[in-house]
Amino acid sequence: MSTPTAASALLSAKTINRLCGALFGIGVAAFIWGALSADPGRTVAALVSSWLFFTGIAAGGLAFTAILNLCGARWPEPLYDQTVRLSRFLPASALVLVAIIVSLAVWAPWAHAMPARDAFWLETRAFAAREVLVSVALFAFAWFVVRPHARANGRSARIYVTYALLYAIVLSIWSFDFVVGPIHAWNSTLIGPHLFVGAFMSGGGVAILLALYQGTLNAGQRRDAATLVFVLAIFWAYQCWAQFLTMWYGNLPEEIGVILRRSTDAWRADIAMVILGVAVLPFVTLISAKRRQAPRALAFAVLSQLIGLWVERDLMVTPALGGPTAQPLDVAAVLVSIGMMGLFLRIVWPNAARAPQPA
Repeated sequence: MSTPTAASALLSAKTINRLCGALFGIGVAAFIWGALSADPGRTVAALVSSWLFFTGIAAGGLAFTAILNLCGARWPEPLYDQTVRLSRFLPASALVLVAIIVSLAVWAPWAHAMPARDAFWLETRAFAAREVLVSVALFAFAWFVVRPHARANGRSARIYVTYALLYAIVLSIWSFDFVVGPIHAWNSTLIGPHLFVGAFMSGGGVAILLALYQGTLNAGQRRDAATLVFVLAIFWAYQCWAQFLTMWYGNLPEEIGVILRRSTDAWRADIAMVILGVAVLPFVTLISAKRRQAPRALAFAVLSQLIGLWVERDLMVTPALGGPTAQPLDVAAVLVSIGMMGLFLRIVWPNAARAPQPA
C-alpha cells in the first residue's frame, strides 16, 4: 500500500510544481506585456504589491520564529520548520527586487517630477542603492536564523533580537519607499508597523497552513495557534482604526485624500474585502473556544487573513504607483500577481508531504 501512496504523492507534487511553473511563466509574459504598454505603472504596481506580500511572508515567517522563541513559547515548535521553508523564497525575492529597481525610471511617479523636499530620499540612484542595501542586509542575516549551528553556544537570543529589529527597520523603509513616498503630501508614522505586523501575520499564517496540511499540530497547539490568529486580527483592526481616527480628526486634505482614493469608486469593494478578510471573518470564526481547536475553522480564518492582506498590499501601493486612472481589476496586473504566487509556491511547496494528524 505504501508504494501507490508514495507514487500518488510524487505525481501530485510534480503536477503542482508544473502548474506553479506555468503560472510563473504566465506572470512573466503578462509583466512584459504590461510594462511595454502605454500605462506600465499599473503592471509594475502589481509586481511591487505582490513582492511586498510574498517577501513579507518569507521574512515575516522568520520574525514569527524569532519573536515566539524570545517569548519562550513551546507550542509553535512544529511551525519553526515551516518558517525555514518559507525563507527559501528570499533569493528569488532578491531577483524580483532587481527587476523592480531596473524598471524604476519607467514606473516611479517621482522619477521625472520630484519636489525638492523629497530629492534626497526619492532620487532614483539613492532609492535603488537604499533598497539593495537594506534588503541584502535583511536577507543575509536571515541565514543566521535558519542555520542551527549559527545559533550554537547560547547565541540564539542575540540572533533573534537582531533579526527582529532589522526586520522592523527594513520593512518600515519599504513602507516609506513604496507606500508613503509616492504620495508627496502624506506622512504616516504608523505605516511601518502596519506593514511589518501584516507580514508577521502572513508569515505565521502560511506556516500554520503548512503545519495543518502536514498534520503536525495537536488539538492544544491548534487552539493556541487559533488564539494567536484571533488576537492578531483584533490588533490589526486597532492599527487601522488608530490611523483612520488620526486622519479623521485632523481633517487635513492630503490625509483625507489618501482615504478617499482607497475607499471610493471601484476601490470600495477592495477595502471592504480587506476589512472583512483580515479582521471580521477570523474574529467571528475563532471567537468560539470550541472552533479554535477545529482544523477547518483555523484554516478558513488563516486563508481569509492571507487573501485580505494580499488585497491590502495592492490597496496600499497601486493607487499611488499605478497613477490616477488605476483600477483594481486589470488583466495584466492580475496575471502578474498570480505569477508571483506561482513562483512562491514553486519554491515553498516541494516536499511538503502530508503526515497523519495528531489528536
